[in-house]
Amino acid sequence: MQRKLFYYASLMAFLLSPISVSAWQVGGTYFKSGSTEVKVKHTSSSNRINSLKFDITCYSSQCNRDQEIYTIMYNFVSAVRNNRLYTYRSYTPPPGGCTEQACRQPEMIDLDDEYSMQNAGVGSTRSRILEGLVTGAAAEVGSTSISAITNKLIDKSKNSNSLATYIITAKVIGGQRKPISMCKVSTAGTCDIEEDVVFTHKSGDRVDSSFRLRDGSTSDLRRQLHILESFNSFKMRCRTTYTGSGLWRVVNMVCYPE
Repeated sequence: MQRKLFYYASLMAFLLSPISVSAWQVGGTYFKSGSTEVKVKHTSSSNRINSLKFDITCYSSQCNRDQEIYTIMYNFVSAVRNNRLYTYRSYTPPPGGCTEQACRQPEMIDLDDEYSMQNAGVGSTRSRILEGLVTGAAAEVGSTSISAITNKLIDKSKNSNSLATYIITAKVIGGQRKPISMCKVSTAGTCDIEEDVVFTHKSGDRVDSSFRLRDGSTSDLRRQLHILESFNSFKMRCRTTYTGSGLWRVVNMVCYPE
């Protein structure tokens, strides 16, 4: 019950506060999967991660909605093990000023280096909790092999009560990032599209989204938090309403760029 109240409180914080960031990359946690930049977000309780979400942005005309979870998880584990997580911070102009283009570009910096001096170790805590997930999986499987750890995390993801893992894929349309699909690691170990999560692109860069609340369980609330956080990271403000009741309660979101 206490955990459920925590997720309700977190959800209300999202809904009641304006969704905005200074630049969409700033403050996130990132790693590279091949040439693709992936943002990782998690939920946790008592410093134990219970869900992961990977945000992927597609820049081509053909976007893959069925992401290969093994490759992404492998590169996530590799980034954690080899200290390759990074973040962005807003550019600080020199005393003499800077060009408009330069001032718009956020700076890439190592995750721990960015926060260790300025934010009382927030970034270090963030990397430590991700390290804890990876080292815990290594201890369970009795191996430090990246492949073995990856397989263990995917096995854990097959059981949502152990670790729920999602991927949200976005596409760049007219310079604006817009989500196109959400998938979740299933009992088969593949990332299957969440068919009830619908993203509809409207005119004027508007994006409508709807998804079922289903049984209102803790895992259901985590999923909702991850969807809201993705709109947050894409610099979109959303108006949220609810329709239906019980198992058929539906969240309806109307979102616009800031």
